Amino acid sequence: MKDRFERIVSLLLTVAAVGIAVGLVHREFFSAPPAVVARPALPAWEEDWKSMISAGERSGDPGAPVTIIEFSDLECPFCAIFHKSLRELIAENPKRIVAYFVHLPAPSHRFAMPAARVAECARARGHFHPLVDEVFARQDSIGLRSWNSFARAAAIADTTGFDACARDTSDVPRIVAGLSMGQRFRVNATPTIIINGWRVEGALSKSELSKMIDAITSAKAPYSDAQKAIL
Repeated sequence: MKDRFERIVSLLLTVAAVGIAVGLVHREFFSAPPAVVARPALPAWEEDWKSMISAGERSGDPGAPVTIIEFSDLECPFCAIFHKSLRELIAENPKRIVAYFVHLPAPSHRFAMPAARVAECARARGHFHPLVDEVFARQDSIGLRSWNSFARAAAIADTTGFDACARDTSDVPRIVAGLSMGQRFRVNATPTIIINGWRVEGALSKSELSKMIDAITSAKAPYSDAQKAIL
């Protein structure tokens, strides 16, 4: 009886071990990749790109010749890298670039949706971009600091109203619009960047972004012949 019991236990442990191994293999090879992209893909043309603007929050001169739309997630580290480069370029070229920030919080990021919500709370108080800049600059503090501390750093005076807004769980129209726009254009990675209709997935550096803007405004293709050859 004892030997039989030990054989059963041994069999169960073997089955459990196999199950765990299969689970690990499946997670390693078949799970969906994270919705963040570090290395930019080659540009592709989006015909109806101007319709994306309606879901975004503007920064810069609306009459500027270069329009940049960024689909972004406030918890995405590569989004933070790109956003910093973009903000610096806008500051250096205030009449040349207009940008639109479109919310695309990834479900895999625990704080992405709450961060998008507080950004919209800040927008209602005229501080959208200072709040977004603060969240990206202090991204490693998300979940450790209160949202009110981010609000104070972004010079939002009404922290009581802001806190009530941040705690609200109802749908936020601008976030819903961003997610819907992302679904419509099959945007499944952040950051995804649209520059005068040319779509790039990945965190362009400041120099890469500047070169691409120069190429597009000079009526040139935003990639080299060598890159074009491997499309």
